Amino acid sequence: MTISVYYPLPDQVENRKLEDDKIKRFTEKYPNVTVEKSDWHYSTDEIGIKMAANEAPTFFNTFATEAKFLVERGWAADITELWNNYEFKDQINPILQNQFLIDGKVYGVTQKGYVTSTVINKKLLDDKGVAVPSYDWTWDDMLSTAKAASDTKKGISGIAPMGKGN
Repeated sequence: MTISVYYPLPDQVENRKLEDDKIKRFTEKYPNVTVEKSDWHYSTDEIGIKMAANEAPTFFNTFATEAKFLVERGWAADITELWNNYEFKDQINPILQNQFLIDGKVYGVTQKGYVTSTVINKKLLDDKGVAVPSYDWTWDDMLSTAKAASDTKKGISGIAPMGKGN
């Protein structure tokens, strides 16, 4: 049996070491399976073509927001039984994992999750007399801090979400 798996790009040396270790452990446990490394990385523009041509890797990484799209087209396998038997499933953040739960079935396993950061302009907060939020702040705390720091007459926004793409 041969399967193909997502494999990091050449400049991702550490990630390649991690994948090589996973592949080694897998093939030691399942010597009847040959693992081919795929350099294709998920693209919303290419997934349909890859699936139609039967060229998509057996296992690939995707955006969690793509789960429903892939399931609706029959391009994702129901792995509920595997998930239910996964001994470390309780260590995975359910908020992240639930993005792969569709109609009560599991179609993927989150890894790493989406990393988000909040950068705080401490000088702005200090100038406005606004306390720096604690490390366990909530979205409501962030909104309150943003409102307190904003000054519409001076064009100062209390929050400035930044992103790239969608």
